[in-house]
Amino acid sequence: MASLAHRLRLAAAARLDRLSLSARFALTGSVVMIVAMVTIGSWVTARISSDVVESTASATALLMDSIIAPLSQELEENDQLSIGPVRALEEILTASVLGERVLSIKIWKPGGLVAYATDPGLVGASFPLNESAQRALAGEIVSELDQVGDAESTRESAFGKPLLEIYSPIRRHWTGEIIAVVEFYEDATALSASLARARVQSWAIVSATTLLIGIALFGVVQRGSVMIARQRAELEGRIRESERLAAQNAALRTGVEHASGRVTELNEQFLHRLGADLHDGPAQLIGLALLRASSIAESKRIETRRREAAAMTTALRDAMTDIRNICAGLSLPEVESLSAEEAVKLMVSNHEQRTGTSVALSLDAAVAELSLPGRICVSRLVQEGLNNAVRHANGIGQRVWLIAREGVMEAGVASRIPSTDRPSVTHRGGLGLQGLKERVRSLGGSFAVTEADGEMMISMSMPLGSVGDARKGVRANAD
Repeated sequence: MASLAHRLRLAAAARLDRLSLSARFALTGSVVMIVAMVTIGSWVTARISSDVVESTASATALLMDSIIAPLSQELEENDQLSIGPVRALEEILTASVLGERVLSIKIWKPGGLVAYATDPGLVGASFPLNESAQRALAGEIVSELDQVGDAESTRESAFGKPLLEIYSPIRRHWTGEIIAVVEFYEDATALSASLARARVQSWAIVSATTLLIGIALFGVVQRGSVMIARQRAELEGRIRESERLAAQNAALRTGVEHASGRVTELNEQFLHRLGADLHDGPAQLIGLALLRASSIAESKRIETRRREAAAMTTALRDAMTDIRNICAGLSLPEVESLSAEEAVKLMVSNHEQRTGTSVALSLDAAVAELSLPGRICVSRLVQEGLNNAVRHANGIGQRVWLIAREGVMEAGVASRIPSTDRPSVTHRGGLGLQGLKERVRSLGGSFAVTEADGEMMISMSMPLGSVGDARKGVRANAD
């Protein structure tokens, strides 16, 4: 049973925790306010009833004392009233307005003897004094509403209307000693109706006040609950956004690490290829020239020397040509002092002079503020694309573009593809397309190689200013 009760409490607590703050306040607050309303209402109505009854009883008792006390002084020595005081009391009860209110009177001696009663059959009889009569003998004025039930109150019970029962002490003149207690019953019909109206009004006021307080507090709590719910939703949204950004950053970090590894690998491949190109080209030709030089030194015939000298000159010229071609694929104009537009123009001009081909150029001045890493990347793209165009397409239909569109820089190189020679997009030349792709990705851009409508195109896109801002932040932190 204890375990079941514990599970029920846990289930109730869990259901309560799922409610909103305003709902929990409405549930618990209503219970507390109802209990408080009932407690306060009961206390107020009881207090009003008590005060009204005591006030009415005190006023009636003072009036009756002013009439009965002078007529009851003989009870100090006698056990009953004489005929004179009895006649006077009967006339008061029958011939005055007071008689319409006071329906019955009893006068008690301290021992419980009835010295006078409107019911003659009770005169001279003795009854045990109740608590109210004993308190009156002690000097109090005691009143009770609708509490008629004693054995000597049969006549009063038969009236069938609400009665106010009052006990008041009768004091001896001059000394103030209590010689008897008068008990009388007042018609309380009007008093009961007045108390009923007071109770209804009190309950209405207490209920309305409690309701207004509850509504006001609920409004405050409801507003706070809505604010808390909105802030909780915003916080959850920020947490989800933080988690998404964390996942995105992790993916970007992985991509950067991969790109860095690929760049290192491509650099090694490039150095290996560069060494191979130097060994297989200029080094072989220079070695041939050295052999020709040895032949010149050993030969004594003028004809042989001239022939060997001519061969040596040709080998050295070819070696220089190979070296210049290799350097042409490595060299890059100084772009730090040039804008992106100026750097691209210089690359195109050098290419046209070196190859004797023409290039259609489309530039947008909006990319003039491209960062230095971006300008270098664009220059390498133009260099690689134009070199490939000459190598694989004889420089036919060469065109270069550099434009800005909705905050994104786009650059590319295109050339016609001869129908007899369709190159592979993974050819080996210059820095190579794979190395260029990794360079672009390391700067947060995208790279593409496409073939469409008889054209080979390599292109890249990159957010304007993003790379420059990042590099500036790195330099600032380093400083």
